[in-house]
Amino acid sequence: MMKYGVLAMATCLVLATITGCGAQQQATQESIVPPLATEAPMPSPLPPTENQPPTETAAPSPPPLLPTATPKPTSAPEEAVTMMEDLLGIWQFSFEGDKYLIQFLEDGFWNLGWEGELTAMDRGKYTVEGNILHFLTSPRGCPDAGEATYEAYVIRVDGEPVKLHLVLVGEDNCANRKQSLDDKTLLLFKR
Repeated sequence: MMKYGVLAMATCLVLATITGCGAQQQATQESIVPPLATEAPMPSPLPPTENQPPTETAAPSPPPLLPTATPKPTSAPEEAVTMMEDLLGIWQFSFEGDKYLIQFLEDGFWNLGWEGELTAMDRGKYTVEGNILHFLTSPRGCPDAGEATYEAYVIRVDGEPVKLHLVLVGEDNCANRKQSLDDKTLLLFKR
C-alpha cells in the first residue's frame, strides 16, 4: 500500500513540475512575443422588438455578377440600287427636326410631303440608271436649282429594301434637298 502512495506522490510531483514549467514557459513566450491581433467582435443582432422577430446577422453576399456583352446584330451590307423597283415606295427622312416622306412611283414621279399629305410640299420627275438617281425637276422651293444626281444604295432584309442611302454626285443647287438627302439614310415607311 505504501508502495502505491509513494507512486501517487511521485506522479503528482512530476505533474506539478511539468505544469509549472509549462505555465512559466508560456509566460516567458508572452513577454517576448506580443499576442496576435484578434478580429473585432461581430456586432450582435439588435434585440427583438414587440413586432419583429429576432434577426440573425446575414453572411456577406457574393459580389454581383457583371453582365456579359450581348453581341449587336449586324446590318446587312449596303447594295447599289440596280433598278427603279429598288426605290419604289414611301421613304421617311428628317429635315430640321421634322419628319417628311418622299414617295417614288413607278411612273417616274416622286411626291414629297408627310403622312396623309404625300403631295403637300412637292412633286417632280426622276429616273434611275444603274445606281444613279436623277432628280429631273427642280423643287418648288428652289425653282432654278435644276437637276441633281445621287448615288443610291439599299439595305435589304429578306430580299426587300428597308433602308435607302443617298450620296450626292457633283452639285445640288437646292440647299434644302441637299441637306435632306446627301449622305442620309431614309427608312422604308411603306412599300
